[in-house]
Amino acid sequence: MITRLQSVIVTGLVAIGIGLGMVATAAPAESVDFLYKADAKLVHVDNLFLSGTDKVGDRYLVFSPGIEMTLAEQGAVSFSLGYTHHFTAYRDHNNLNNDFPDFETKIAYDSGVLLATGLYSYEKWASNTIEANPDGQLVEWSTEKASGDVHYEMSELTAFRAGLNYQEVDYSDQVYTDYESVSVPLTFFYSVRPTVDLTAGLRYRTVDTFSANAPTFDYEDMFYYVGAVGELFSPKVYGDIKYGYQTRDYQNSPKKEESSSYDVSIIYAANAKTSVSLGMERDYRTSAIGGLAYSFTNFSLGAQYSLTKRVDFSGAIVVGDIVYEDSPREEDITMINLGARYHPNDYLSFSARYEYTDVDGNNKAGSSNYEKNEFSVSASVRY
Repeated sequence: MITRLQSVIVTGLVAIGIGLGMVATAAPAESVDFLYKADAKLVHVDNLFLSGTDKVGDRYLVFSPGIEMTLAEQGAVSFSLGYTHHFTAYRDHNNLNNDFPDFETKIAYDSGVLLATGLYSYEKWASNTIEANPDGQLVEWSTEKASGDVHYEMSELTAFRAGLNYQEVDYSDQVYTDYESVSVPLTFFYSVRPTVDLTAGLRYRTVDTFSANAPTFDYEDMFYYVGAVGELFSPKVYGDIKYGYQTRDYQNSPKKEESSSYDVSIIYAANAKTSVSLGMERDYRTSAIGGLAYSFTNFSLGAQYSLTKRVDFSGAIVVGDIVYEDSPREEDITMINLGARYHPNDYLSFSARYEYTDVDGNNKAGSSNYEKNEFSVSASVRY
């Protein structure tokens, strides 16, 4: 069923893209822009495989050339295609050298009353994660996404949004569990001020998991929520808040999970140079290990400061936890990110970044336990 939905979504987005492209080509285009880009990043990491017992470090270089085409037609229709190819070369682990593609296309139509958007993307990596981190190996995995969204202004005070989202995660190693998910979010908006809407909605989601080596689980989720979006307390505070109740039904067993869930994003623009962001999230996710369900909760606090028009600094801390529903496994997660960027003009930028990750499995069976420090410097060219 999901495979068929994938075909329908992708085919539909391609057809829409071709149609919008034909419309934009037939009429006098306001702008057709080509962006050529190239990024080079040098990374030093002290725990390449995310191991808790045998830390192995390395340095590697990532070179990412790409191209993006953007077409805008009289402010109503926009269409973009982007392709990037990532080449990675390791100093001490030449056998891990790789290159992978990264593709994205976006479609949008905005009449002022109706806003319709579409997205298709494909990305592939060779990198370990909290769930998939074998010693001495990097795990190859890919993510494919397709989505469509329609926002309709029913009146001066009310609006409605409906979406359809597809995601597929595939692992090259059959030890890990692939999964596909389809979600349908529906949201109703009621304006209480010109810059603030109250919201209410639901999200239906199905998850199918696939493994060649072990039994897997399939899930059906319902998330009911209320919230608010817009300038919450002042023009300096923008927020998007959803809070509600979620259920997860196991399709091949009578088991059912219930939990409060939320998705909160708040940005405070203190002044023209400084902004602070706050995020909170709780949701069910699906593991690469047997397709097990787990709850993921996190809290993030970040800040950005522009020293000048050409120099800015950023930092963030993320604290979270993972609790498995059908396993004693759990992890506490702490991440710290610090960065600086210098862009002397519109075409060139340089950046430096430090990332610290601590995953504490609390001595639970099967849990990950590791620390990682990563330093990187990069240069980017856009033309």
